[in-house]
Amino acid sequence: AMIGVKICLECLKLITEDCTDSDFNAKISTSRRNDILLGLNEMSSCILPPIFELLSTQYGQVNAAKSTLQQMNAYLASNGRNPSQMTPEEQVQYQQQIDKRDVAGAIVADVLGTLEKFCQSMPLDWMFNLDNQQKGIDFISALLHLLQEDTANIQVLSVACLQQLSMRKLEQDQWFRIISSLPSALFQASNAAAKRAAERGLPSPHCLEMLVEQLEFHKSVSKMGSMLISAHLAHITTDKDIASGCGPKFEAVSTYLRLLSEMMSHQSGVICGDQMNTWIGLLRDPAIVRTNVVTPHIANVLVAYMTHIVRIRWEDVWDQNHSYASLIEASWDDEEEYEEWLGNLRSKATQLFRSIGATEPEISVTVVHSKLRNLMAAHSNGEPRDHLNTENNELTVKSTACCEFEGITQPLDNILHGLPSWAMDNGSYDEKRNKVRATIRPLLAEIASMIVNWNPNDVWLKFRRTITWRLARG
Repeated sequence: AMIGVKICLECLKLITEDCTDSDFNAKISTSRRNDILLGLNEMSSCILPPIFELLSTQYGQVNAAKSTLQQMNAYLASNGRNPSQMTPEEQVQYQQQIDKRDVAGAIVADVLGTLEKFCQSMPLDWMFNLDNQQKGIDFISALLHLLQEDTANIQVLSVACLQQLSMRKLEQDQWFRIISSLPSALFQASNAAAKRAAERGLPSPHCLEMLVEQLEFHKSVSKMGSMLISAHLAHITTDKDIASGCGPKFEAVSTYLRLLSEMMSHQSGVICGDQMNTWIGLLRDPAIVRTNVVTPHIANVLVAYMTHIVRIRWEDVWDQNHSYASLIEASWDDEEEYEEWLGNLRSKATQLFRSIGATEPEISVTVVHSKLRNLMAAHSNGEPRDHLNTENNELTVKSTACCEFEGITQPLDNILHGLPSWAMDNGSYDEKRNKVRATIRPLLAEIASMIVNWNPNDVWLKFRRTITWRLARG
């Protein structure tokens, strides 16, 4: 029976793909494709309910098997045993539950593979139909709920479905439903990950082992989440409630943007790299900037990019000396791929840093001032004096201090050049601008003072001081 189900799901997937994807439909005439699609749409009321029922039933079996396995593990633990100490009869029963979980999980994965094609190409009403929701057939809620299930890569496949929807032209109510529901769904997914970590005896859901295992999921969520914003900026700019800076819609969008900005604290740079275009798009739109929906999150965004713009020493990854070596290896195939990624990140970051400087001068100057002050306190004399030249015991380009000061150069330069003229001149402006100017001028003076008074002994730090001072002078 399950083989027949898999065949039916694959047929539906291939028919949808062949009739809608230009890479596959070259051998099918346009009229024939349209006839098939019209037929599918007419019969959607006969197609979607069984698929939803299958999804619900198989996911229920996944949960039932997992629950039984947890009870078995608890029984073993209460008797001072672990799964490796089971009797032959217990091993058979234990394996039966594992097989049941995996078989049902594979069916759920097949259903999601078909739904992804529906989300990509079929009418949006297939996923958002209110009549179906009233009948208990709610694919959006199902996809959001499945974000917490790691069996058979289900959570990543669920994100793939939402990703396809995010790239389409959603109506405002459809778009708002997803962005208002996603934060709580991801909170539940985080709780589920914490529970799995605890069951395995891991110290935290944020430990290195869990970060590596969850990387694909985190990457896909970040990419999908940012696409939901960048592809639907008009829904923010044209909504009166959001433009007013208050109300439930404004709060929902602000909560969603906070979710995106908090994702960027992830230790892998690829997470924030996927969001670059979204934040640039938000900051370049004057109507969005005026709503102040972005302002509370700018500091997090700026700190994240200033962190990941610092070059990683790849030999530390090779030698497993880096604290997150295994995560970095999972994020990039090799040093060449990382260097290409870093080059692209720095190239795009120029526009981002300038936009932040132009729209939020107080936040940007405060953050870069704090960063420079911390660098001076930690590395002004070359500390921790690693990767030294063996001939003269001086720092090299690979020393931590040199890497860190090299990383501050671009954001300092871009932010200072992005500051609006009113933040620097002596003109008379409104009270808000005068207040901002009064705040940032002492910080700018202190930045200049820190650089001028910095007198390192190492040649490489002298070089960094010269570059930094030249940029600070403008």
